[in-house]
Amino acid sequence: MKKIRKIMLLLVMITMVFGSGALLFAEGVKEYTDIPRKLTVLHTNDFHGHPLKFYDYPADGLGGLPAIATFVKQVRGANQNVLVLDAGDLNTGRPESNFFKAEPDILGYNYIGY
Repeated sequence: MKKIRKIMLLLVMITMVFGSGALLFAEGVKEYTDIPRKLTVLHTNDFHGHPLKFYDYPADGLGGLPAIATFVKQVRGANQNVLVLDAGDLNTGRPESNFFKAEPDILGYNYIGY
């Protein structure tokens, strides 16, 4: 665990060094700040291993990764810049997720483009 923390700290430090260098380089580049920009952010949280539709609770036949994929596809079709994020609790919950060690969830998230 300590080794992972050290690696993460090193990665953060490298990112900060290269990021600050990129900012210094970008000072000389002219930016077009008068062009309005729009970013659409979609966020999920506490998915709890529900790759399939609900079969009993809270709404029969709804939810799961197919519903999320459909919604994200609609939003991406209507917007140019879409960022899809998840805050965690991805795979703890349903047997189909637990038994396969979250593989269905991760494959679905990758397909959606998180």
